[in-house]
Order: sequence, then C-alpha cells, then structure tokens
Amino acid sequence: GDADGVVPLEQCGGTNNMAVIYPRRPDTVLRFGWTGKGYALDEQKGMVKITVDRDLEWAGLVPEGTVAPGCYMRYTVGGGESYIKKVR
Repeated sequence: GDADGVVPLEQCGGTNNMAVIYPRRPDTVLRFGWTGKGYALDEQKGMVKITVDRDLEWAGLVPEGTVAPGCYMRYTVGGGESYIKKVR
C-alpha cells in the first residue's frame, strides 16, 4: 500500500518518545503518529510568527518575519498506540 509499517506498534514506545532511524535516507519519508484521539484542553487563537531554518533548501518559500493566523493548543491523548509508517 501507500504506507508500509516500518516499526511494529508494540516497539514504538509512547507518544512522547522520539525515534531516530539510521542510515539517513533522503528518498524515504516516514510518518510518525498514533492511533488514538487527541482531546483539546484549551486553545488560544491569534497571530503567530513563523521561523524556518534558513539553511533548508525550501526556506525561501517562507519569507523571514512571516506572521500568519495560528493557534496554540494544549491537548491530551486518549488511548491508541504509537506508530511509524513508511510513506515512500
């Protein structure tokens, strides 16, 4: 399919963990996520400043000092399992 499992659910750890996969493969895209549902505790809408590492190839797509509508949200996760899937 379009998303093949790379790491089995039971080996991904919790949603607060970070996985580092080597070797670096620029032609591979991984999707990190979880199967549970997120529940918003509170949110604050307003304008946010967007910053991008200027060394990235696509940094020019986001001009320095860009400000756009955004949302700050605290949330909790109910149930589910973490997963890592290979997209391509």
